[in-house]
Amino acid sequence: MAERQNMEKAQSAKAWDKVLAPLMALSVSFPLVIVSGLDHRYGWSPEFPLGLIVLGFLLTTLGYAFATWALIENRFFSSVVRIQLDRGHVVCDSGPYRIVRHPGYAGNIVALVGIVLALSSMWTLIPAAVALIIAVVRTVLEDQTLQEELPGYRDYARRVRYRLMPGVY
Repeated sequence: MAERQNMEKAQSAKAWDKVLAPLMALSVSFPLVIVSGLDHRYGWSPEFPLGLIVLGFLLTTLGYAFATWALIENRFFSSVVRIQLDRGHVVCDSGPYRIVRHPGYAGNIVALVGIVLALSSMWTLIPAAVALIIAVVRTVLEDQTLQEELPGYRDYARRVRYRLMPGVY
């Protein structure tokens, strides 16, 4: 937890991540709620069936549970992309990392879909799509960084082929 909250270490993050990390953090929260609130206030979307709303809550819970499992499993899990040589950074290939290479992002993406359904707003698809694009771009850049700079990551990437979704990507 100390690593995740250390702002001094965050300064050593990759330049591109100093832009994408705050954008990603912001994009998965406020815009969805604001757009959903406006949608409900002005009645822009049809009412979602209760089953879809319940599915949304279920997906949100499962997505965040998967992301939390990744956070617990990987002692090098960080809010910024940096190779933590000062802490003896090694590849984590246990727990959810046996399924996909970036389970934190994968879980958040599942939760994002759930939030759209739970908020019962078609218009939240717009900020959700923006958040999804940011997450995928960040995943690609992080994966490239890990392959280039973290010993053993290329072998791990050959064993665990998919970044976010088994069988797809």
